Amino acid sequence: MTIRHLKIFNAVAKTQSMTQAAEQLYLSQPTVSQAIRDLEEHYGVTLFERLSKRLFITEAGRQLLEYSRPMVLQFD
Repeated sequence: MTIRHLKIFNAVAKTQSMTQAAEQLYLSQPTVSQAIRDLEEHYGVTLFERLSKRLFITEAGRQLLEYSRPMVLQFD
């Protein structure tokens, strides 16, 4: 996966919203949704539970977040 995917994932985890993450990153909401879907397919896990239009990070998502935060910071 690319650093772009990880940046998008971090923004979604922080905001708990694909729409808000898209706004912060100046991307369309479908682009953000596709990036999360790509990550989930690549790693074969569910990163967010989607309940009543809200997102809740899963255990697998928390683990990826611990890995991705330092990676993104180091890249920036």
